[in-house]
Amino acid sequence: MTLIMAFCAAYFLSQSPYFICPRVNLLTQETECVPQYVFVQREYDFPPRIIELLDYIGIHHFHSAWLFPFQLHAIVLGFFCSIIAPFGGFFASGFKRAFKIKDFADTIPGHGGITDRMDCQVVMAVFVFVYFNNFVYSASDSIAVVLNSIRHLDPNHQIEIYQALGKMLQARGLLQA
Repeated sequence: MTLIMAFCAAYFLSQSPYFICPRVNLLTQETECVPQYVFVQREYDFPPRIIELLDYIGIHHFHSAWLFPFQLHAIVLGFFCSIIAPFGGFFASGFKRAFKIKDFADTIPGHGGITDRMDCQVVMAVFVFVYFNNFVYSASDSIAVVLNSIRHLDPNHQIEIYQALGKMLQARGLLQA
């Protein structure tokens, strides 16, 4: 169920500007932006073995699917979440046993503190950080963020950036005066 929910949630969240547009400031949420590549639907062709299996069970002419790349990442995160993250709870239990305590706190009667409820989130946070920086983020993503930031500047600052970029490109010989 975790994999199915991750796949479906990624589909719906990838379509909402509230979730895919970067924050420019803390007071407002941008509702228009150039979406990063992981939030743009594209067609994925199925491997030949999958097509054979679909043909065998009677589903013909179904050779590809339109997906957000983020949906594929969500499957990986969902798999890790359902298989590995519970070990964060085991780690926390071992830590508590070492100090001979039952719970980290008594905020929630019978359940312990907030830390006792969130122990697997520590493992997930580390994994998501490492996964994002190694498999999702790319330098081209930062271009969309920079362009969205420039769009929010006042016109005088936009002109200054335009002139500075022109000078930089001229100095490198990429732009004629």
